[in-house]
Amino acid sequence: MDRRRSVTLVVALVAWFALPVATPAYAEADLPPLRVLQVYGPVEERDPGIERVLEQAMSLALERQGPLSVATAAFRDVGGEELLAMDLAGRQGFDLLIIGAYQLVDDGLRLDTRIMEVASRSTIADVSVTREIDLRLDRIAEATAEALLAAAAPDIARLIEARTLELLALVPPDEPPDGALPEIDPPEVEPPEEPTAPESETERVSFEGPRYRVGAGLLLVVPMGRYADFFGPGPGGELSLHRTYERVRIGFSTGLLFSTPSRADTGEYARGFIPLLLEVGIPVAATGSVTWEASAAAGTAIRFGGGSPISDRLAPALAAWRARVSAVIPVSNRMTLVPHLTGMGAMQFYEGPPDGGNGGGVDHLLWFVPGVMASFAW
Repeated sequence: MDRRRSVTLVVALVAWFALPVATPAYAEADLPPLRVLQVYGPVEERDPGIERVLEQAMSLALERQGPLSVATAAFRDVGGEELLAMDLAGRQGFDLLIIGAYQLVDDGLRLDTRIMEVASRSTIADVSVTREIDLRLDRIAEATAEALLAAAAPDIARLIEARTLELLALVPPDEPPDGALPEIDPPEVEPPEEPTAPESETERVSFEGPRYRVGAGLLLVVPMGRYADFFGPGPGGELSLHRTYERVRIGFSTGLLFSTPSRADTGEYARGFIPLLLEVGIPVAATGSVTWEASAAAGTAIRFGGGSPISDRLAPALAAWRARVSAVIPVSNRMTLVPHLTGMGAMQFYEGPPDGGNGGGVDHLLWFVPGVMASFAW
């Protein structure tokens, strides 16, 4: 990064922050830097070497270019665990959260970063920088830090001005003669030195975050398609256990699905299924503190009851599938509320039509299953 641009940015920030609120008390108390928590993860494949060096280079670049104190989160699940990073930053008193995603592109490295204000949980700037890889990733770190701080300068200025006013409120200023404010010389800023390899590890905030989630919920089971002529809506329930990996959740789901017979000739078969499903879910978007997730599941649906013309042509267990869109709403650090809309089906393949003859076919039961779950993570 050009030294002149670095010095200009530092001088501009210092003048911007200090001059509007300068009083004699400013000289009597040091203004603490803003505390920043950073966490980086891969877009595709993880490279622990690049990741660790990138953390150190970004810490140095950010602290040289702004009044910041940078720490690094110890956990890695940036996508699915963004809420955890924000909660961790809030609990430990950080002012800003930087979330970055890196990706190898040809012979270079692309780094997408967002800087978020912890108090409001809002994104105040996001940048994307691509550079060739050097030994310590200094160039991409310097360029990213400069672009990120330049984009977030108004909000950083606001935060530091608020911090300064809080500090001044604790230290009553001396009354200047004749009510005039004394002149304050702008602080001298020396050009930054050439980056050197850090001698010690970057400060890391130790927090692995939850890796398992167990949930329980209530469902409304609404038959769809041809089977809606035979069966009516009924209640349902669900239990689930998931393991959180990098940007994905994998787990097991079971429960009960009940339908109320709409016709007398449907028999006991219509009264219930027990789904046993393996599920994969990924976060697809975020709206404020709410994370939107999409999931798909496959397995079997075990029916119970029988004694009807329909149940006689079905096996005890049917191949089952499920597709779901969920809104993950945090209630506390460990608890979430998960309303969802679900489409589900169960299929039975058979040889020969029900009325005899050659050929084959499939019975396909379809349900629309809205519901809500409470999820606990540990």
